[in-house]
Amino acid sequence: VTFSGLEATVAITVLSRFFACASQPGELGARPAYISLILGLVLTEEISLCLLNVTILVKGCPSVGAYVLTSSFSSDWLRKLIVFSLALAGSVTGSAQKILTIFGVSLACVVLAANIGARSWKNLQVQTLDCSGPFGSIIAFLLAVFAGICVPYLGYREVEVGGNRGLHNLIKSAFFVAVFFMASDIDKIQKVLLFGSQECAQNTVNVVLGLWWSFSIIASLMFHSRLPVRTAADEYEEPFLVRDQTSPVGYVVPGIPKFTLDPANNSKTFLLNNSACLLVFGGTMALLIGFLIIFMGLHPSEMQIFFCNKIGSFFCDVHSSN
Repeated sequence: VTFSGLEATVAITVLSRFFACASQPGELGARPAYISLILGLVLTEEISLCLLNVTILVKGCPSVGAYVLTSSFSSDWLRKLIVFSLALAGSVTGSAQKILTIFGVSLACVVLAANIGARSWKNLQVQTLDCSGPFGSIIAFLLAVFAGICVPYLGYREVEVGGNRGLHNLIKSAFFVAVFFMASDIDKIQKVLLFGSQECAQNTVNVVLGLWWSFSIIASLMFHSRLPVRTAADEYEEPFLVRDQTSPVGYVVPGIPKFTLDPANNSKTFLLNNSACLLVFGGTMALLIGFLIIFMGLHPSEMQIFFCNKIGSFFCDVHSSN
């Protein structure tokens, strides 16, 4: 069971559609208990151990044991608070339900971004923060959230291998994030996954998320070169302990070479094996699909008439469906 950066990023973009209902008068009309069930069961790994990940990967805590000894939070309180607030929102009505739902969704997005950002921080080999005191953990947490917003794709395990293979996985993952987000704009899908959000105007969310998607993929492409290229030979490690928690059976035989098999090294590229071509393709995709998402949220009649005449009826159909 492992953390999935793709699932975490998709969850952030899809959950953001609830923010369109924050300014709507009246009840939210959502099913927060259902969202609590999805986050608590389906996305358990993605919202879990946020403070532990930030403390080790960003703050520089040497081990889990050191975190348990020095931290005041020995339990995963952020995950529990997310699930509890959304579950509690399902038992109330009116403004209380709206406040609890928006709070739970906001906290979930922040935790997801921090978990991705902590891994991006580690993959970029940025120096850990050698700071202590009451504000050290807060600063590390905020930096992890910032990294998760700016360069989320560099926190993916598939991108960690670096080189053209990692660049290919980055572009592929970003494309799927955009596809899932655009699919979540369909009312029928919102009624199944995000019931209640289909009644809210999603134009502002589409514009903001379109700008963020383009910015995040371009930023990730720019900093991708900082990731070291990892091959199968780099995974060689001579075992020296009889007890090994990474072994499927819990033990290793001393003196026998240990090889760690990373599935990301076996991925095949369907694009050109050229860094320049991959960067151009990724940048072009970021601008085109980001523009498409932004256009889904535009309303001016002059813009609609221009695109209907210049580009065709496809954009008109997408726009009119909203």
